[in-house]
Formats: sequence, C-alpha cells, structure tokens
Amino acid sequence: MDKVFVENSFYLHGFWEGLVDRYEEMIEKYHPGLGDERWPFVTHFVGCKPCGSYGDYPVERCLKSMERAFNFADNQVLNLYGFRHRGLVSPNIKRIRNETDTPLVNVGWFDIRHTAGQSSGSKS
Repeated sequence: MDKVFVENSFYLHGFWEGLVDRYEEMIEKYHPGLGDERWPFVTHFVGCKPCGSYGDYPVERCLKSMERAFNFADNQVLNLYGFRHRGLVSPNIKRIRNETDTPLVNVGWFDIRHTAGQSSGSKS
C-alpha cells in the first residue's frame, strides 16, 4: 500500500456530554466540514441507558440530549427543503425559505453533498 488517506474534513465522532450543550454555538459560529470547530458526524451516547437500567447519567438528561442531537442532525436535512426545527428541544418545524411554487428547485444549492453553487442534477 503506497498511500493512506486520513480523513480530516469532519469531526468523525464526539462524546455527547461535550457536544449537545454547544450545538447552538456551533450553528452560530461554525459550519459543517472544515473549520476550527467542526460539526460532529456522529455523536455517541456511551454511558446513557435510556431503558432505565443502571447508567452513568440520569435517564432524563440522556433523553433530552438525544433529542437535541437528533434535531441538530435533522436540521441539516430539513434545511435542504427550506425548514428547520423551532429549537433543538422542539419537534415542531418552521419554514425558513418560501419555495411553495417550486419546492425542490433550489435543493442543489443547499445540498451538503456538493460544493456550494454546484447543482445536484444536470441541466440539458
């Protein structure tokens, strides 16, 4: 093997206790991918036992933090379609862009799988 690729454009995983209370700060100051504070690709909940059996952390705290982590990730998908959660502890969503007539026309501009400005579909 001549070369080894080391992934450094994502914060591949992070422990939940150091992340979930900082999501709003990350949203405000940073962006997904490269940056001083990269957004986590995976947030792991080691030590949480939401089933109620003995765990290292209180069940309520774990469940609240899991909801925040889910909504943080969900916002990244919802943003592609012009929506976002009202808050990281809320299941309710709100419209952030009005695309009623053509809801999918701008998805390529917000698609995180492509560089900004590159369309996800080909135009012929």
